[in-house]
Amino acid sequence: MITRCSFNEYFSCLQSLLFSLIIISILSIDMYAQEVDADNEIKTRSVSFETNEGTALTFDISPDGETIVFDLLGQLWMLPAGGGRATQLTDAVQDTAEDLNPRFSPDGEWIVFSGNRGGKAGVWMMSDEGDDLRKLSGTETAARASRPSWSHDGNTIVFSGSGGIYLHDVMRDTTTQMELTDEASRIQYVDWLPDGRLLAHIPEWDWTDLLGGLLCIIDPQTGTVDTLENHDMKVTAPAPSSDGRFAAYFVQEEGNLY
Repeated sequence: MITRCSFNEYFSCLQSLLFSLIIISILSIDMYAQEVDADNEIKTRSVSFETNEGTALTFDISPDGETIVFDLLGQLWMLPAGGGRATQLTDAVQDTAEDLNPRFSPDGEWIVFSGNRGGKAGVWMMSDEGDDLRKLSGTETAARASRPSWSHDGNTIVFSGSGGIYLHDVMRDTTTQMELTDEASRIQYVDWLPDGRLLAHIPEWDWTDLLGGLLCIIDPQTGTVDTLENHDMKVTAPAPSSDGRFAAYFVQEEGNLY
């Protein structure tokens, strides 16, 4: 059973993480600018800058609580949880990529993320050192906003994509679409509960809808979708606690986001 709790109570630990990301971290970023000369030839030049803040970051903390992985400007970065200088893991310019929504594996040795790399969309995986990068087979349906999530045993990755929810077998490198008993093709923000079920959000309209809709519990064995009472609140981005008893989520009230 998932119980609603005060957002401020549950989210207090995340506030400290966000403070580390936005205030303490320092990133040095190299990018390229293009210009066209009088002969219509394209010339490129490098542009470098440092920043200590970002907007709409997605992040995850390692199982040992020591490291944060996050995305910024389509690249993935690692940062000590206590603050400090961020280390670049992927290069959006060099790889012609947009890497988003990183998540640590339960053992902390791997990172899975959604991305578009060299024109190939899907779910990707790499080691926590930034090497052994590969695209997971059958994940081309992954939406840009898809947030892949590891099962607690590390054997399965779930993600939302075009047409519904997909399960990737890590050992076999195969992907199958989950058969749902109810129409839920717009499901997003899927995350595992400790008992093997899934917590997800069904937006009211489409993938671009940030707020509104229903929270639901999905049984991956039967495909049953059970909606939860949200008391007419506009909610999004649910995140279960490690024991599965609570769920934190964003709520919009009178134009403010909580």
